[in-house]
Amino acid sequence: MNKIYDEEEDSLFFNMEQEDPEKYLHFDKKGKICSKNEKLKHTIKNCKLNRDFLLYERGKIYKNFEDEVKKLFLKKDYKNIRFLIEDFKKNTKNLEKNFLAFRKFILKNWINKNNFF
Repeated sequence: MNKIYDEEEDSLFFNMEQEDPEKYLHFDKKGKICSKNEKLKHTIKNCKLNRDFLLYERGKIYKNFEDEVKKLFLKKDYKNIRFLIEDFKKNTKNLEKNFLAFRKFILKNWINKNNFF
């Protein structure tokens, strides 16, 4: 049924059942979401995915993680930084957590790319 709909309807919205949006999503450290994909841009705008509450909640995830890393780094507690990062990685797969795409983006683009410990 979805295939027939997609063939007949040229939706302006991104169809997440057809394609994974994560490879097209980008975030800043405050949680603002953007994309170069036109359908995702339309979806982000019209679903209001950058409303204040969502920005605050996504930004809080990064800020809390960053604050914990800094605190442990100042104590030269590298072992617990590794545990913190491993815990963060686990949370990217925990379906009970909010903002999984943002968490995965942090892991892929800020932790892994920066060779964070």
